[in-house]
Amino acid sequence: MTPMTAPRPPPLDATLPDDLAALAPKDQLRLAAFRLFSRLLDDAPSVAFLKELRESKLLEATAGLARQEASPAAAPLAALVEWLSAASDEALEGARRDFISLFVAAKHLPAPPWESVYVSPDRLVNQEPAREVLRAYAEAGVAFDGWRQLPSDHISLELAFAATQLAELPRVPEARARLDHFTLKHLAVWVPRFCADLKSAATSPLYQHVADALVGLLPLRPEA
Repeated sequence: MTPMTAPRPPPLDATLPDDLAALAPKDQLRLAAFRLFSRLLDDAPSVAFLKELRESKLLEATAGLARQEASPAAAPLAALVEWLSAASDEALEGARRDFISLFVAAKHLPAPPWESVYVSPDRLVNQEPAREVLRAYAEAGVAFDGWRQLPSDHISLELAFAATQLAELPRVPEARARLDHFTLKHLAVWVPRFCADLKSAATSPLYQHVADALVGLLPLRPEA
């Protein structure tokens, strides 16, 4: 099985990752963005990490892909690049505090990062959607490494899983069907609502722009 670490900071260098080269531009865009957003929605970003992201030009490269593809994510990604390039240390620290306010310190989270809360009737964590996505991970041969305990339907893990399937597209014939099924059955069902709540509650432009960009990378949910 493919170990899938609950996301750590991705390698940040001046170019997009090598394994994007074999993908179509639209898939390159989603892979790069999902990896980065998975990290930004997993843990409070340190000022040092955000400075590293700014210096790496990775975000600019991702925004460039979005612009080339005329993606709905192009404008929010460009706005994110502009904000990050001009952000002071105080603003970067504000983004870290914003994450804590959104996902850690609040008694009632304004943007719960779990699919179960949006999909289950009682709006509780670890309901059937969490079990469904865990089965999807297992069927794809993706396993958690156990270094952190997160419900399997946490936004960061769902994005990380989608990224693993995108990375496998050139080598694994089943990856496209798995990715499309997972996107339509899970990500497209709840992530737009999560992003609406995130944008409304966030005080930092970082998370406001992430919310807009993430919505732009997902298909509209088909009518039932």
